[in-house]
Amino acid sequence: MSFDFEAKGKEVVYKEHSTQLNLYDCCSEKDFNFYFLQQRIPEDAVYREFPQVEGLIFLKSIMTDDPKEKYGLESVAHISVLYGISDENDYFKLREKLKDFGKFEFKIGDISSFRKEDKPYDVLILKIISPKLEELHKIIKDSCDNSYSFPEYIPHMTLAYVNKGMCEDLEGNSVWTGDTYSCDKIKFSHKDGYFLDIPLIEITRYE
Repeated sequence: MSFDFEAKGKEVVYKEHSTQLNLYDCCSEKDFNFYFLQQRIPEDAVYREFPQVEGLIFLKSIMTDDPKEKYGLESVAHISVLYGISDENDYFKLREKLKDFGKFEFKIGDISSFRKEDKPYDVLILKIISPKLEELHKIIKDSCDNSYSFPEYIPHMTLAYVNKGMCEDLEGNSVWTGDTYSCDKIKFSHKDGYFLDIPLIEITRYE
């Protein structure tokens, strides 16, 4: 058996493992629309956990927004399938369990937001429409020990963490709404900062 290993490209440490669908695995546009929509977010709207002070290089380690990626902007266009997997060895279980799940489609929905009173930011998202993605989430959730505690799974792609009450004017239809893509693999996102492929169809390799 062969395993595809891919580094995330930066040092990020999370508390648990997750599974996700990375857009670049299934999108010929190379994430263009994702970054185009991010460019519409005003700089002063992006949430900063810590004050950003230029020139204080020695403070770099505490000036970032872990785990909110690059100062509130998501750096990798992806859809989380399940966050909160406890055991890294469940990767092997999922690889076997999902090898015949099959290729599926998902559609880009409207821009929306998650808002919570106890959070100092809103989460600007793109809704994702896909019954098969919801089915995939349930299979993974039922197959692994995990800490997932939300009452329901809402497929989405996070664009950014923004200051509360801002960017409401961006919500609704976008230039991306309605586009459909297909997916034949997802990623096991290790808490130490790297990805492993989980194919959803049988892969034939030629040496």
